[in-house]
Amino acid sequence: MPANDDESTLPAAVDDLHRAVGELVDPIKRLVGGTVLAGPSPYEDLLAEIPASTTGDSSRGVAKSRPVVWVDALDLRIEIDTRTAQLHPDGQDTPQRLRGLAAKRWRPQDTRIVRDAAEEIASWRLSIRALTDPQHVKQIAAPCPTCNTRWVYRASRASAGETIRQPALQLITDTGCTCQNCRSFWPPDRYLFLCKLMGFAAPAGVVD
Repeated sequence: MPANDDESTLPAAVDDLHRAVGELVDPIKRLVGGTVLAGPSPYEDLLAEIPASTTGDSSRGVAKSRPVVWVDALDLRIEIDTRTAQLHPDGQDTPQRLRGLAAKRWRPQDTRIVRDAAEEIASWRLSIRALTDPQHVKQIAAPCPTCNTRWVYRASRASAGETIRQPALQLITDTGCTCQNCRSFWPPDRYLFLCKLMGFAAPAGVVD
């Protein structure tokens, strides 16, 4: 008998999950001067954007100044850590839990679960890059096809207490498009479908 849809697509979904996890928590390797160097993973980049908690000089009874916390980075870390613990609670930290999730033995009927997890994890990498490397982000001023949200409001990194308005849909050409409100995610091979959902032509340079 021919394989059903779940049986035929499960391996591809599992491959996508492994790829999404690796791209989020594995060190980034670069070739520099003929030498392969390993840099921090995107998840580690996110952690580096969140300063340590308050410090104090208890011997003198004087508290040192509290470092300014980048709220968006902290919120994203909390979202990633909390959701990862829901997906796979076993493990000491988020990278270990995500690797454990990818290593699970999946059944054909789990295909949709695996695919959804892969897309959600991939969206986190895009959100991290949008925070740490914003010059490569394209912003789409159109409502999200899933939740109909057009704008989101974020704390300004440059000015404490100030909020800025941004389009909910943020896109990085080689990574994907994610909604900053509902976390819907479209990988690059779904850009044309996304544009059709929104009713306009694909952005220049996004789809050949």
